[in-house]
Parts: sequence; C-alpha cells; structure tokens
Amino acid sequence: MEYYVYKINIQPNILEMYEKENDFVYLISEVIPNSFEAVLQVKRVNNCFQFIVDNATEYNFDEEFNQLEIDTKMLIKGYNQIIQYYNKSGEIFYSKAFLSLNEKCGTKRRHIEVLFPGIKKAYDLISDEQIEESFNLEHNNQVGTSITHIRKFYKIKLFMNSNEFLNVIKPLNLESIYNPSTEHLLVKTNQADLANNYVEALTRIVNENKSVTDQIGRVNINPIYESVQIESDFSEISFVIVYPNGNPPQNRDSILRDSCAKEEKRTLVGTDLKPLKREPIEEFIAEKGKKGYLKNINVKGKFLAKIKQINDLNADKR
Repeated sequence: MEYYVYKINIQPNILEMYEKENDFVYLISEVIPNSFEAVLQVKRVNNCFQFIVDNATEYNFDEEFNQLEIDTKMLIKGYNQIIQYYNKSGEIFYSKAFLSLNEKCGTKRRHIEVLFPGIKKAYDLISDEQIEESFNLEHNNQVGTSITHIRKFYKIKLFMNSNEFLNVIKPLNLESIYNPSTEHLLVKTNQADLANNYVEALTRIVNENKSVTDQIGRVNINPIYESVQIESDFSEISFVIVYPNGNPPQNRDSILRDSCAKEEKRTLVGTDLKPLKREPIEEFIAEKGKKGYLKNINVKGKFLAKIKQINDLNADKR
C-alpha cells in the first residue's frame, strides 16, 4: 500500500517552550500524539502512532447542503424573474431581498467549501455548458449577479452523482501513521487528492479543538514534495514558508526566528512584469518543499508539485 508523506509543523512559541527544557523529543514523541487523542483514536504501533478518526468527528454534508439547496432554489426563482423583467423592459432591478439572499447563499456555499474542501473539484470537472444542458439553466449575460453561485451550486449537485463524491464528504475515512522520528504523517492511499482532502480535514479538526491547541497550539501539516517544477515562464509567484522546526534543529531563517513568526509569505514580481529567472526560485522552493516547510504556492504559470510517496513504512527516514 502506498503512503503520501506530510510533515507536522508546530508553532515557534510551543517549540521554544519545550526546547528551553531540552524536551523537544518529548514534544514530538509523546505530547503531539497524546494531544491528538482529543479528536481521534491513537494506537501505538512499534515506534509510530496510528491515527483513526471517528465518523462522529466529521460534519454532515446532507444537513449543510439541504439548507443551501432551499435558499438557492429561491435565488434561482428570483433570478429568472429579473431576466423576465429585463427582457420586457430592458432594465435590471435587484431588490434588497434578492441581494441579501444572494449573499446568504454565497456565504453558505463557501462555508461548505471550507468544511469539505474537495468539493471545489466539481468546479474544474464540470463545465458551464454541462450545467446549462443538465438543468436547463436560463441566463443572460446582462444579468450577472448570482449566476456564479447558481452555476457552482449546480456543479456540486452534479458532482454528488460521481464516484469521487463519497471521498470528498468523508475525507477522514483514511488511515494515517505518525512517525515521531521524522515528524512525518503518512497517509495511506494511492491518490494524492484524497490524501490532501484528508490532511486539510484533519488539520481543521485538530486546530478547532481547544484541548489540542492548549497543549501544542495550532499546527500546520504540509506535504513533503519530491519535486517542484515550474513548467512555463512567469512574472509573479507567491509562496508561504512556515517556521522551520525539526530534530535535529534546522538552520532557521533569522527573521522568522527573531520575530517568533509562525510563517512568512513571499511575493516575487518580475521587472516591468518580465519573466522571472526560474532556476533560483525553483531551487529555493524545492528545498523548502522537501523539508515540509512549503505551505502553499501560487504562480502565474504552469507548475508541477509532486508529493513524496513511499510503499513501506520503514522507508520513512530523514
């Protein structure tokens, strides 16, 4: 079975507290897995810990979506009335009630996207044309307010019939192994998107639990990248580097160390929007990515980031 490899990163104030007492090993080998017991089952397996999440921890997608569907149907009815009025009079009128309902629907949908981040895959897989054909969606380019939400709502509804849907709404069904000697979280699956869904959901429930955060603060769980390649010219790139921590201690960037900051966001912009030099940037972010300190990357160009995979738990070494 394959495992995707991630790294659990602790914030600097927690690290500093344990390092002062020379208790860093105690932190990663005992405190972290013990604190996670507040949100999941933890079972010691040799020198590692198996994490299994209780289904009760997960949110109920049906409850969240049903209210969104009720409100969106009202929004669609209002949108159709606005189009009919425009076709007759040539004028567009958005009532306060319509605008308020549109905001309510958008907020609710974005809330679902946070709880079930994998659901956003529907927006890439399903085209606007498919929506218009499947639901006979009436639209007019002149009447733009609410159409973005309506299309996304229908894409989610179509996505609910796909084979991938269950994995999206039950992201914590997977199993993972925490290895204290590497500070790695090994997610048992052969699909990267499922591993990412799992890690996003696990990070959320850990950071939402006061019992956990009182002991270890809020955590970042970042991929260990085998490689990060930018495959086209680009004039701008942004990325976030989290506070480097590990055993043995890493060479920490002075500004992160001195300011006790948990992360740093960098944005590089080419001169007069001309392409940036690719090699030094690739080298820098690849080095951070291999250590699990690259939180995210946003580049105006095509890039490929490959998360490290292993086939044997014994292969997880520094």
